[in-house]
Amino acid sequence: MKKILAVLASLLLAATLSAQDHLKFEGMALEGPYDTFTRIMRRNGFKFTGKDPREPFMRGKVFGEQADVTILVTPRTYQVYMVMVSYPRRTGWQTLKNQYDSMKLKLYARYGEPVLTMEQFSSPLAENNPLGALKAGNASFVCSYAAPGGEIILSLSQDARVQLHYMDATGMKLAGQEQ
Repeated sequence: MKKILAVLASLLLAATLSAQDHLKFEGMALEGPYDTFTRIMRRNGFKFTGKDPREPFMRGKVFGEQADVTILVTPRTYQVYMVMVSYPRRTGWQTLKNQYDSMKLKLYARYGEPVLTMEQFSSPLAENNPLGALKAGNASFVCSYAAPGGEIILSLSQDARVQLHYMDATGMKLAGQEQ
């Protein structure tokens, strides 16, 4: 009886550990088939942006703010491995930078110090027009956070959006194998 309990306990522990191997996005593990993952997202308040549920574009609240979400899947088995989040485009540098800094604080509170931070303009003159520099590709604002099961990258895009990339380590490896 003790042997059976020990085996069951070790199986339960292994199942628990494997369930924690995947990065979480808004409380949902980044794993499994596309259909299952999007079903869970819909239950959590996300909606498809178009009429075709096979399109990987959804909209919902991420960190309490409305955002567009793109779901990436492996090429052969359609397993979810990455979620890309784009917040609405900003028209002013200060608004954009404030949102970026706010997101950095939220990620810091959840995951600790970033493992990589690069926030720079390619020339001193670019600082005179930061939004123009960003749009011209003369500015880089990126932070990378190590998270259980993967990595989260915060960045500013050239089209003046704050973006997050949730990359599940196990799924990324699978995606590479399926190439």
